[in-house]
Amino acid sequence: MSDYPYECSCGEQYQAIEYAVACRKCRVYSLGNRCLYVTDLRTDEMVWGQEPTAEELVEYTAEMERQAEETRDYIAMCEKTGPRYERIMAGRAEEAALRLAEERIDNLYLIQDGLMGF
Repeated sequence: MSDYPYECSCGEQYQAIEYAVACRKCRVYSLGNRCLYVTDLRTDEMVWGQEPTAEELVEYTAEMERQAEETRDYIAMCEKTGPRYERIMAGRAEEAALRLAEERIDNLYLIQDGLMGF
């Protein structure tokens, strides 16, 4: 018999349910970034929490993909090379051009208001 009979949803084993529920590895390796359930390995029975529903799985998967995309963008910005970096920089340049155009329009309205006596 194992000294660590409880397993959290990420697969880490613990001596007590309370420790398994507070698993820090689940924040990284489990869906939803939290411990979802704890299983007693001696009986193969779930002793805390519940399995995620189909809707939760879809939600968790979408969130994981969003986080992975952010990580890939961050890595591209650190490396400063590649098509992803070029796309990010092009997007930033486009945003800067839009802000500049809006600023010019605002300045024209200010000039017009000044000429009209407002």
